[in-house]
Amino acid sequence: MPYDIRRNYRGKSGYSVVGPDGKNHGTHPTRTAAIEQQRALYAAEAQANKLWNGIITGVQYKQQPQED
Repeated sequence: MPYDIRRNYRGKSGYSVVGPDGKNHGTHPTRTAAIEQQRALYAAEAQANKLWNGIITGVQYKQQPQED
């Protein structure tokens, strides 16, 4: 998901990290701090995708014993 950095977003003073849905994920006094949060969001998203893909591809099904 793309995150933008916008200055004085919706009247907030500073640099905001904004998602594609317009949600403000945080406002920072410096652009550097906003970039750090943006990187953290991308890293968390990548980690979640990696974990999710591991769950999907790592599932092994066992045959249930049949009752006589």
